[in-house]
Amino acid sequence: MRKHIQSNTTTGYKIIAVDDDSGVLDSLSVLLNRNGYNFVGITDPIQAIERVKKEHFDLMLLDFMMTPIHGDKVVEEIRKFNKELYILLLTGHKDLAPPLETIRKLDIQCYCEKSDKFDQLLLLVEAAIKSVEQLNEINRINNELSDAYSDLEKAYLDMVETLRFTVEAKDPYTRGHSDRVSAYSVLIGQHLGLSDSDINTLKIGGLFHDIGKIGIPDSILLKDSKLTDDEYSEIKNHPSIGAHILCNAKVFQDIIPIVKHHHERFDGRGYPSQLAGENIPFIARIAAVADTFDAMTSKRTYRDALPLSVVKEEIEKSLVPDAEFIDFVEFAQNIVIQTKKKKTAEWYSSSIDTLCWYTKRKKIDIKLITSFLLNKMIKDLYHSGPAGIPLEPGTISHYLRGLRALYNKAKLYYNNEDFDIIRIPGDPFKKAEIPEYRRKRKNIDIITLLKIRDFQSDKKRTNMARDVFMMMFYMMGVNINDLYSISCERRGRLEYTRSKTNTEKNHEQVPLSVKIEPELRVLLDKYTEGYFLSYFHTNYCSLNNFMRAINNGLKDICLNLELDFKITTNWARHSWASLARNKAGVPKADIDFCLGHVNNDYKMADIYIDIDYSICDKANRTVLDLLQKKEEKKD
Repeated sequence: MRKHIQSNTTTGYKIIAVDDDSGVLDSLSVLLNRNGYNFVGITDPIQAIERVKKEHFDLMLLDFMMTPIHGDKVVEEIRKFNKELYILLLTGHKDLAPPLETIRKLDIQCYCEKSDKFDQLLLLVEAAIKSVEQLNEINRINNELSDAYSDLEKAYLDMVETLRFTVEAKDPYTRGHSDRVSAYSVLIGQHLGLSDSDINTLKIGGLFHDIGKIGIPDSILLKDSKLTDDEYSEIKNHPSIGAHILCNAKVFQDIIPIVKHHHERFDGRGYPSQLAGENIPFIARIAAVADTFDAMTSKRTYRDALPLSVVKEEIEKSLVPDAEFIDFVEFAQNIVIQTKKKKTAEWYSSSIDTLCWYTKRKKIDIKLITSFLLNKMIKDLYHSGPAGIPLEPGTISHYLRGLRALYNKAKLYYNNEDFDIIRIPGDPFKKAEIPEYRRKRKNIDIITLLKIRDFQSDKKRTNMARDVFMMMFYMMGVNINDLYSISCERRGRLEYTRSKTNTEKNHEQVPLSVKIEPELRVLLDKYTEGYFLSYFHTNYCSLNNFMRAINNGLKDICLNLELDFKITTNWARHSWASLARNKAGVPKADIDFCLGHVNNDYKMADIYIDIDYSICDKANRTVLDLLQKKEEKKD
């Protein structure tokens, strides 16, 4: 038996324990207080969240199965405002622990089972405190390094400021010009409603935007006549020189876009990078306007200041919509990056890739996307696609619908009808002859289902794919994503919320609950050892790997059964729904409920009607009985 010896190193460390069993908290209080820790026990998980918001704790001991919310939800809320709190998750039984994927996602550092023997727990607490101590030491060292870096940065700032004064000393125009560009940029930023941080960036950026002129020879910089082409080429280097000077100091990072790109033009004919349109950083565009305005309204050695009327006329000329280049490819690629759903992102990506392949362009001005181009593209894709083979109407429809979705997103982003800003007029897709999209039927008859159920292979992966497919069918067509994420069963039922419809628009959707029928029980037990469906999570570290294995296994089954169609996981869902309606006579409304479809027409009614999962239980049992009857009839 391990002796509990109070250590001075533990004194002062605060531990909060959250468990709806007050008896557990009492035991923990005795144990941890005896070992020198400052202990707080709370039975209400919601109160615990608020306590952590207001008070510093070094370690949290957290029960997983609690009311009104489970431990994973507590961690989820805490991680929104505290990323560093060390959390040790406690479970009454290892079968009730969340899957490893959830533990990793929520950054739970450790978990263990509850026990009357506290030796293991105390060891874990001591290990956690040591980790906290090490982290605190790392933070202390980082703070010291940060202070040293700040001193170095200040010295560098002083040096750059000296360089600026040097430029201004030899070129009086630059001094007055930089001050005015700074002031004009601030005024523009304030008019646009920019943040205080952006306003400050514009102010400093205006003052330093011409710092690179320190690298320009005086013979060119101070020339009192018009520059030659070679001299002008030399002058065009000053933005890059300035950016290079400032790049070594963190304090200047925000203004570097101004320094480097204040001479870019919206039509792409500026310097040094020939950026165009939205590719020019926004704050650099503001500084460019301020810089140009001051240059036009200031007297130079080779010309007088331009009247404001002439300046206004020149500005209006530059606002002609036709002069704007909007890169549809770049916009689409940004949408792909921002899209959270993997399949949707892949859809967008393949659609824009097809357009680039067809047009043989990496950049496509959105004005080039016309109904003529789209219809010609559709016609040609019937003869040959990116892989060199003709495309099916459904594939062509898939790509064109993806392009249409991206085009509409671009219009939403660039146009503002409230202010009569129409940068993308018209809709070329209205006259595009997009092939009609028909969803393929993915239904399997009862005989084929029985063949799949009874299929035996010498490959573990193939047999697992068979079992998973039947699990999904026995669960009323559950999505494989949802099956993989279910962490436990409760009172003979499996409960989950559909990942596909769990969106911001449908955050109040009804959870699904499936009764574990005998057929399903056999398969669940087969792949559960320790915790729920442990075999899947221990052998496949991610959902993608798991899905890939299942679909490959189903492909093997199709080959061995000599089926003339390719089965994937979602065929289980389609088949259940088809049999429920056509063979079992289940009403369509009940099928929608069983499948977890979101129906906006009944949202108000759903507020008043209690959820009755017996409807699902009855429907599912009726469908499963179809297989038994068919088998009995065959025998």
